[in-house]
Amino acid sequence: MTLDQAWLDLMPVTITAYPRSAVDAYGQSGYSSTARGTYKARIEPDTRRQVSDSGRESVQRHRIITEATTITILDRIVYGGANYVIEDLRTEYDEAGVHHQELVIAPGS
Repeated sequence: MTLDQAWLDLMPVTITAYPRSAVDAYGQSGYSSTARGTYKARIEPDTRRQVSDSGRESVQRHRIITEATTITILDRIVYGGANYVIEDLRTEYDEAGVHHQELVIAPGS
């Protein structure tokens, strides 16, 4: 499927997705050194609030709209030199099939 260039122009950044390759005995994920892909994306602050144990509130999540169609919720996202975990993933469809994906990410290791 081909995305409209005007729609892609709304995606000014590039993200990279790395697939999970292993889980250790403590449940920590390991990720492949080979990227699943690099995709154009738009990153927006998400309105959900996070409350720390001390009661401090902060917005630490972001929503990504991306041209990708193959990212899974187990992947790690790298953007701006930082790693992020995917907390939510939604695949959007149009009359031709899969159109794009929307992800909610949070800082991760």
